[in-house]
Amino acid sequence: MKKTIWYMSIILAAVLLVGCGKAGKVGEEGSLPPAPKAMDEMALLAPARPAESAEGLPGEPATFSTEDEGSAPQTGSPNRMIVRTAQLELSVKNPEAATDSISALAAKMGGFVASTNLRTETEESGATTYGTITIRVPAQKYDETIQQLRKMGKVLSYSSQSKDVSKEYIDLNARLRNLQAAEKRLQQIMAQAKTTKDVLSVYRELNQVQGSIEQLKGRIEYLKHSAALATITIQLEQESTAKVSVGKWNVGAQAAKAVEFLIKTFKMLLTLLIWLVIYFLPIAVVLYIVIGIPIKLVMRRVKRSLNAEKAKSEQTSPTAK
Repeated sequence: MKKTIWYMSIILAAVLLVGCGKAGKVGEEGSLPPAPKAMDEMALLAPARPAESAEGLPGEPATFSTEDEGSAPQTGSPNRMIVRTAQLELSVKNPEAATDSISALAAKMGGFVASTNLRTETEESGATTYGTITIRVPAQKYDETIQQLRKMGKVLSYSSQSKDVSKEYIDLNARLRNLQAAEKRLQQIMAQAKTTKDVLSVYRELNQVQGSIEQLKGRIEYLKHSAALATITIQLEQESTAKVSVGKWNVGAQAAKAVEFLIKTFKMLLTLLIWLVIYFLPIAVVLYIVIGIPIKLVMRRVKRSLNAEKAKSEQTSPTAK
């Protein structure tokens, strides 16, 4: 037993001496081991590979995800990460009251209202109110919320979508672990750097890696939030209150239409008169001055010439006789 311990001590001391000798050689030559390449957009599109360990420096092996495409993400829940959305169109008597009821339902389910929009449009049959409200509710309350919404009015249309983001979530976490391992190695290399140039070079690489890490963390949080809360958009339309009466003639309605048509006719005539006085009359005066008067003068001169020739011919006729 003592011999075994003695041999292990000798081997460990030899390994330490070799490692110290190589680290000293790196410091004497003033060069740094090759740093990982800059992380670009491709680092976010494919899982990162483990960076090569610096010679003489301790390096942590990059961790790879062993889950296949069909496995669920390891988030502490056996369920897959599903992002659920739905669009529901309802016909209700009072869209404003329905909006309040939907807001109360979202709060009851543990969710919240993301956006609300109400508008009123005037048509021939009268004013009609339309509304749009988007709510976010916990995923486990999704089906119950849809059932409660269906009871608030007449369902005109309904659609639902489910998107499985489990594979993307697994890939993002695998890439995040690899980038974090690369970040630690760069920090170790930076601590060993001897010159300002080397420090700045490693610092730039480290900044790029850290920026990629923040992007991945943001995307991971977005997926977790989207899977935890389902999105439901409800379109509200006011029920039509117009009634069709057959065999009845409404005198008041016809008189109102006649008055409205008469007013429109007067407006049209007045508009035409305004255009004639303000637009066409000045143009006509200008055309008369520029074209009409010269033509009139020319015609008068021609007429005088013709009359003079006629009178002259009449005077010569008796003399000839």
